[in-house]
Amino acid sequence: MQRTQQRQQIQRLFQQPDTFASTLLVACCDWFGPELLQWDSETVRLEIQNDFGKVRGDCVERLFAAILLVTTDDFYRRLPDFIRFCGILNGDTLSVDFDPADLDDVTWGITEAALLNPPDRDNLEPFSAEILGYIGTLVDSAGLVEPPDVLRLGVRADARKMSDYAADFADDPTMFGAIVDTEASRSDEIDQSIRASLQRLVGQLQSLHLVHGDASRLAGRAEQAAQHDPSSILADL
Repeated sequence: MQRTQQRQQIQRLFQQPDTFASTLLVACCDWFGPELLQWDSETVRLEIQNDFGKVRGDCVERLFAAILLVTTDDFYRRLPDFIRFCGILNGDTLSVDFDPADLDDVTWGITEAALLNPPDRDNLEPFSAEILGYIGTLVDSAGLVEPPDVLRLGVRADARKMSDYAADFADDPTMFGAIVDTEASRSDEIDQSIRASLQRLVGQLQSLHLVHGDASRLAGRAEQAAQHDPSSILADL
């Protein structure tokens, strides 16, 4: 009975567009066992199809991204993988064409990657120079004077600076203040979006019918970040 309920729940998870990669990874590792992490992609696809029938392709891609996150350091070291994973984790559909990750993709990608596989706390610069440059360019383009705290793992040292647009009005206190407030508001919006996503993730993790595993630790870290400060997810790094 328990396995039947678990199968039905995982079937639903694979049919819902808003299922997080972390949820799929925890559910599937409990169902298939830790050997799932060693299977090649074709084996994973076949096993999922055999056990759960028709599933959404984007959910399968999210599971693949989660598996690679916990078994390799490609997310932190290879720019093409970083861009691809960020888009997939944030719900983008896989495309044969290059689809650059935007700021929302990157902030959620870093958040979920830090949940699943945080970099070594002794590594002060976990991201490659190429990835740092990519994140810094996104922050600069958005004109963020103070980027969201969750980006502190990846923002370039020179990224926290006055935007060029705000600098143009440095001699006009009213305009300067308005522009800075607008840029700060954008950072707040991103933080609130991360909090909301974390809270949804907590709900998914807490609802899982697990037979062998326990998602309470992962859910607890996500809940702490959602309720207090999204950057707390990086507190142990």
